[in-house]
Amino acid sequence: MGVSWFAFVGGQIIAGGKLLQVTAGMDLSVAIFVAGAVILTYTAMGGLKAVIFALRQFDTDIRLAETAYRDAGSFEFEAAFED
Repeated sequence: MGVSWFAFVGGQIIAGGKLLQVTAGMDLSVAIFVAGAVILTYTAMGGLKAVIFALRQFDTDIRLAETAYRDAGSFEFEAAFED
């Protein structure tokens, strides 16, 4: 999991750098460094914790809604996703 996580994060930093390169006309190396610094600062300030909390809360809400509809018997959850 560790290797895939580093690949994912590295891809996000490079993508941010390429976005800066295109929109701000920066050199790619400088743009990647700036994107990495912004992401590192955001994460150090608690940004990653906030995102993880929000995603977990969303997942919990979806599971609760699924359980409520299934228990009520008024909604076929699996049938809603069939073609």
